[in-house]
Amino acid sequence: KNLPKYIETVENGGDPKEGSEELLPEKHLGERLMTGLRLSRGVNLSELVQDLGVEISGSQHEKICRLVDSGHLILKDSWVRLTEKGVLLSDEIFQNIL
Repeated sequence: KNLPKYIETVENGGDPKEGSEELLPEKHLGERLMTGLRLSRGVNLSELVQDLGVEISGSQHEKICRLVDSGHLILKDSWVRLTEKGVLLSDEIFQNIL
């Protein structure tokens, strides 16, 4: 958030994580899903769930399925990624999923 303060803290031997945000598992899942969808290969939902130890909520699953049906996401095996159409609306899609 404040790069000069971060650099000063590190240079003075302080903890750069001071003041960082601790995410709840469900919020962490949403954040990882959002950042994973920014990758061209998408994100592996099974690995994501296993890594975080939290399940995708029913409402998130329903939203993902609707976005697949509308042609904004592709779901193959356990990988999900944006379509070309989805890339154009990615910010809106991320807000919708979270």
